[in-house]
This record gives sequence, structure tokens and C-alpha cells, in this order.
Amino acid sequence: MTENIVDFLVNNGIALTVTLNGPQSEHDRLRVFPDGSGTFHVVLKNLLMVREKYPKYYMEKCNLIVDYDWGTDLGAVAGFFEEQTGILKVGRVGMISPSFTKWYEQYSSDKKRAFVVLLEDLKDAYIADILKGKNVSEFLAHLFAEDYENIIDRPYGNVVRSSLLPYTGACVPGEKIAVDPTGGLHCCEKMNYYFPIGNIALGLDLERIIGVVETYRRELYPACVDCSITRLCMICYAVVAGAGKFEKSPQDLCHVLRSGIEEKFAELWSLFEANAKESAFLRVASKRHSDFCVQ
Repeated sequence: MTENIVDFLVNNGIALTVTLNGPQSEHDRLRVFPDGSGTFHVVLKNLLMVREKYPKYYMEKCNLIVDYDWGTDLGAVAGFFEEQTGILKVGRVGMISPSFTKWYEQYSSDKKRAFVVLLEDLKDAYIADILKGKNVSEFLAHLFAEDYENIIDRPYGNVVRSSLLPYTGACVPGEKIAVDPTGGLHCCEKMNYYFPIGNIALGLDLERIIGVVETYRRELYPACVDCSITRLCMICYAVVAGAGKFEKSPQDLCHVLRSGIEEKFAELWSLFEANAKESAFLRVASKRHSDFCVQ
């Protein structure tokens, strides 16, 4: 991230999203250079360079993505961003996907249980603050509130969707475009490289786009017609993109999602019954932006 690149982004109104996974111990565990050395100091130095040179752009157009897995000390991450309030702005928090990877095999069952206990402790503290009307940190809001927000803000009535993709959370390929280092175009930055939709030399490839949509419909939709959570389903191409075909990993993915949403519904209505305010969960939405992002 050189100053020349930052100048280009600022001058062209392009938003910047950067992954920073918390303090150095956490970030360098997951984000390294090819030689295995950590990237924390480089990322932080460049972020502060952007903040110093273009403070208005930094506040309005820059956001952080925070990734975590079962090995993450979420307490340390929460504390780090609490200390950096006003300096580092969290835009999204997400768990490293367990689909199509053996990444989580490195963790023992005891490690997973310890992680779940820590997550529940943080959630209890977050909910206690919500019920007391306290302001919660951006990190905890994004860690917990977005699930509730998606339920509150779900579509109602006759929802107009593309007849091509009436179910799940999939977009029409090309509405968003990600560019890989070789110039290939993809549906988004989360996609693997088995489903390209063009390249920077020739642009979008309509035949490839049609192929992606048809393959997705053929391999995913039969189980969607009678599903109870079609308006809340977060499955998209990236979630089910295997090696050249769309498939569920794990196989019970839909059951897991339905169970999770039912649980969040119950939690949310219990919170409302305890006089939690709807606005406490919708503050996350107010901080989102729809600008194009460079990650």
C-alpha cells in the first residue's frame, strides 16, 4: 500500500477494506507473508499512513475486516479494538469458513469447547450491555448484532427477486466483480477460481455467467423450494463453490443454517421481551456502505 496507490484510491472515490485480525499475536497467526513472517506491523503502518494523509477519506471510506477461528482469543481481539476506538474502524467480523477445507482439523475438541465458552461469555456481556442501554463496541456489535439485524431487517410481503435466482442469497454474477492477481474476473472476492466470469482483457463473459447460474440452479435449487428460511438464507456461490461444481460442505449445511436462524429468532424475541430496543441491533447497518472495495 504505497502512497501513490492511496492517492489513486482517494482521487477515484474507491473505498478501502483491509483485513486486520486484532493484536499482533492474533493477526500474525493467520496473516503472513510467503516466508511465514507476520504482516501486522506493515498493515498497521500503512493504515496509519492513510489516516494521517487523508483523515476524511479514512473515516468515510476505510473499514476493517476481522477474521477469527477456533484458535482466536476473542477477548484479546475485543480488548484491542476497544483500545483503538476512533483509530481503527471495524466494518465486518466473520469466522473463517469451514467449507472445503481441513483447516479446523488442527484444533482438538478441548480447544473448540474452550473457544465456545469464551464466545458465550462475550455474548452474555454484550447482551447485558444491550439490556442496560449501554453503547457496545463496534467489534462486539459486528460479532453478535448482525445475526439479529438480518432477522429484523428481513424482506416482507411480495419480495421482487430475479426469476433466475428466486431463492438463497446469490446475486446475478457480474453485479459485483472481483479481480484476481492474474486478471481473471469472479463473482466476488470470496469465490475460488473454478467459476470465472471473464477477464480484464475481454470483460465479462456472458456465456460463462449463464453457465454459473444454470449450474447453481441445477445443483442447489431442488432442496430450496420448500425451505422455511429462503428470505434469510445466506448461501451463495462462494459458500458452495467446490472444485468445478456447487455442493454443500458439510452435507448438512442447510440443516445447520435453519437451526441457527431458529435459535437467533428465539434469542431476539427473548431480548425484546426483556425490553431490548430494536435500534440497538440496527446500528450495525448504519455503519455499512455500498461503495466498491479494494481488499
